[in-house]
Amino acid sequence: MVAAFTLSQELYDRLVEFGRSHAPEECVGIGLGAAPGEVAEFHPVPNVHEHPVTRYHVSAADQLRLHLHAEDRGWLTTLVFHTHPATEPYPSPTDLALAAWPDAIYAIMGLGTDQPVLRAFRIVGGDVTELPVHVG
Repeated sequence: MVAAFTLSQELYDRLVEFGRSHAPEECVGIGLGAAPGEVAEFHPVPNVHEHPVTRYHVSAADQLRLHLHAEDRGWLTTLVFHTHPATEPYPSPTDLALAAWPDAIYAIMGLGTDQPVLRAFRIVGGDVTELPVHVG
């Protein structure tokens, strides 16, 4: 079980830039790695939801492509990242309903303040556990 979400400064900066570049719409990306909590690769994907300002959706084609890419390497989906451009970075009821990868960390970046706020969660069966975030 992962006790914290640790990411490099480079990945953090990339997430901030990615989120800001898509605001006021939510953006979404998937992290892949060998073990829960590890992000060997981060893949930004298009948000194809019909209401991208308040929701995100990853297309079935992108989900399959990333699943096959991970499977070829013996990896897992280890991170589901998205932004809340104007609201608190906490899983919404919709976020809870979409949480399909029990081994993944769900990271949400709030962009409603001058400084982005990144929070990380484990979501299993609708239960939410916040994890400390360490950048460096």
